[in-house]
Parts: sequence; C-alpha cells; structure tokens
Amino acid sequence: MAKSTFFTAEEIAILSQRGKAAWNNLSEAEKQARIEKSKANNQQAVMTDEQRAEASRKGKEAWANLSEAEKQARIEKSKANNKQAVMTDEQRAEASRKGKELWANLSEAEKQARIEKSKANNHQTAMTPEQRAEASRKGKEAWANLSDEEKAARVARAKAGMFAGI
Repeated sequence: MAKSTFFTAEEIAILSQRGKAAWNNLSEAEKQARIEKSKANNQQAVMTDEQRAEASRKGKEAWANLSEAEKQARIEKSKANNKQAVMTDEQRAEASRKGKELWANLSEAEKQARIEKSKANNHQTAMTPEQRAEASRKGKEAWANLSDEEKAARVARAKAGMFAGI
C-alpha cells in the first residue's frame, strides 16, 4: 500500500473496507469476470520454470558482480520505494488480533481449503541439507555483522510480534 499524504490512515481504512464490501457483494460470476480482466491486463512476461530459473541465475550472478557500494545503493533505493503501509506496534497487534478472530470464525472446511491453497502457492526453493547448512551459515554471518543496536531492534520486533495479543 502506498504511503499517502492525501488520505489519513482512517480514510484509507474506510476506503479499503468499502472496497472489500463491494467485492463481497459481487456474484461469483462478476468476481470471475473481474479476475479474468485483471489477468488479461497483466503485462508480466510468461515464462517456463526453466526460463524463470535461468533469469534467477542471471540475476544472482549480476548481483554477485556488483561492488558493495553498488549493492548498498540498490538496497537503499529499494527501501525508499517500499510502499508497505507503515504500522505502529499497536496497529500491527490489532491487525493480528483481527486476523486470528477471522480464522477462529471459519469452519473446519474453510480452514482446510485455505491451508491447501496456501500449500499450492508455496514456491519455496527446495534445498538439499548442504544448501540449507550454507544458507544457515550465511544467516549467522550476517547476524554477527549487525551492530548490537540492530540486533536489539530485531529481537524487540520479533518478540512484539510473537507475544502480540497475549
């Protein structure tokens, strides 16, 4: 979601709620028609798994060839372009509480259907034990390179998320 100075957070929430209500009031046929129109307007290149893997390999190779300064510049540009909604810890906790409440109100069949959909959409990279060990080593190395302040901030964020609503 874009960081907007035009709408307040409350106005954005109201507009979002109205949009969701309008979607929920559509028939299944109308929803499907809108989904098909959206897919037709999707300008992403169609790629096979092999093409996607090759593009990923080339991207990783290009990243590896960048200097540290170039990598840092791209990271900073990415952070500047991050359009996620800014949330306070309280807002995040409230969103989590609402999500848990919605989940609790689903039937077992609905829960199972969502779990199956999630599993079908899980595109994690399959890793060998050696690859997993290497990824773990890199993660530990990255953690070791953080300052004590950065480590403390990450731990605090993780704890806030784990214990929200308790």
